[in-house]
Amino acid sequence: MRRIIAVILCILLLSTTVFADNAAASYSSTAAVNSTGSCQISLSLNIRLDTPVNSLTFPLGSDVSSVSVNGGRASLTAVGNVTHIKLTHLNNQAGTFPLSIQYVANNVISLDDDNKQFVSIPILTGFKYPVESLQFSITMPGEFDQTPEFLSGYHGQDIEKSMSFSVSGTTISGSTTEPLKDSETLYMKLYTPEGMFPLAARSGETLFFDHLAMALFVGLALLYWLITMRRKPFWVTSTPNPPVGLSAGNIGSYLVHAHADLSMMVIQWAQMGYLEIHVDKRSRIFLHKKMEMGNERSAFESKCFSILFPRKHPMIEATSTRYAHMCHQVAASSRRRNPGLQPRSGSPVLFRILACIPVLFAGIAIGDCIHASSPEIKVLWMVVMAIAAAFSCWHIQQGMFWMYLRNRQDLFVSCILSAAVLMVSLLCDAIVYGAIAVFWAILSGLMAAYGGKRSESGKQICTGILGLRRYLCSTPPSELQRILRCNPEFYYELAPFALALGVDRQFAKQFGSAHLPSCKWLLTPAPSPRTPDEWYPLLRQTVRLMKDSQPRPLWKKLLNIR
Repeated sequence: MRRIIAVILCILLLSTTVFADNAAASYSSTAAVNSTGSCQISLSLNIRLDTPVNSLTFPLGSDVSSVSVNGGRASLTAVGNVTHIKLTHLNNQAGTFPLSIQYVANNVISLDDDNKQFVSIPILTGFKYPVESLQFSITMPGEFDQTPEFLSGYHGQDIEKSMSFSVSGTTISGSTTEPLKDSETLYMKLYTPEGMFPLAARSGETLFFDHLAMALFVGLALLYWLITMRRKPFWVTSTPNPPVGLSAGNIGSYLVHAHADLSMMVIQWAQMGYLEIHVDKRSRIFLHKKMEMGNERSAFESKCFSILFPRKHPMIEATSTRYAHMCHQVAASSRRRNPGLQPRSGSPVLFRILACIPVLFAGIAIGDCIHASSPEIKVLWMVVMAIAAAFSCWHIQQGMFWMYLRNRQDLFVSCILSAAVLMVSLLCDAIVYGAIAVFWAILSGLMAAYGGKRSESGKQICTGILGLRRYLCSTPPSELQRILRCNPEFYYELAPFALALGVDRQFAKQFGSAHLPSCKWLLTPAPSPRTPDEWYPLLRQTVRLMKDSQPRPLWKKLLNIR
């Protein structure tokens, strides 16, 4: 009886199914290191899936490129800083599947604590399942005299007891003698001669010099500003009256060292009765002189008026190239110096140039953080990033000049450029340099725009400009409507200043539904708007048409910025 039971048990044991686990039945890695410090890696493996899985990925490591699977494009995902291949074609399948992977490890060169150069070549990078059999071959770009070391995630350097390898010329080949565990990693470390990688472009080689140059030029710019441009804050009180003798076209000249704006002068001259503005059905604008300008206005305004209306020319088309040339001529004549500065005050342009130099070196540092395949490509990246950073800094600074003025598009451009610098630096793993560059560009722009040692008359004019702006933005509607009942032309008198200061919309909204008399100096084919809320878009459109005839830089044309 016992013999019969034993025979039955043996039969049952022999007939029981043996379940195998998921694994890589075979794994072969071939790596070729080139003289630029990158490594071309080809993997060939057979994945055995006895149990179907919903999702499977294959880790490659960080800083890889040119990834392909079975000769086609790979679907990638990032887990932390490690790039994974998504093996979606293996989802919910069982069996043995061959897999061929090619990719480039962009930089395998490192330095140890003693500044000695070595390469770290990935052989196995943490595949989810065990590897039953592994073979590898690594070809170096030149001869070496050091013995390679192998490091395992589980066993450290003791992994060498479970593998064999040999060196033949410049090739290191070997295999494992025991299966490897799941999620195992295996790297080869080899100290190399100094001349093995003559074309390698290492990251961070210029950072020390970049840091030193950035600190030096920031210090020089700050010192220049403190000595020649520092001023006391303006103490602003709300006022309904523009500074005496100030034109709406000269507000930028006094406040932020901008050039004179002929179109804004024209608007104010029309409001004062010197000319009329006619807009025809084809959106052409004609300026008709009504009377001469005497010494009641400044010498600069009289000169600009004579440029606009030379003798025997009482009319000009403000949408013509001739008018655009006049605008350029007036702007050029006012660029030389802010009329409200003391003679010994420093130059805002020189300060801005000094302030752009640290950002230029920040751009070099960002370019130095980019991994490149050769020193030439590395230098090209640094040059491109330096030029882009300096360009961005100049225009971010320029945007700060228009915080209190009407040209808000430059302020918008500065915001876009700031975001672009931060994004590019983040992609280059150099966000610190990007943040420093943007912060310094904004700060130096504000310092350049509103700095400068002002004369007493310049201080009074700037204080009056800011006080008028505060009045235009914050005066209660009830007070404005009361003034309008006493002086029906009140809105028209301040509308050019509101437009020049970029608060024409807020100023018009303050009036609510108050009715205006018909405008006698801006004549259009359509009936004249009767409320400020309807009239300010007409004034904006008129100035925009006058500006459209003026030439713009190519990058502003591409972005449709006026």
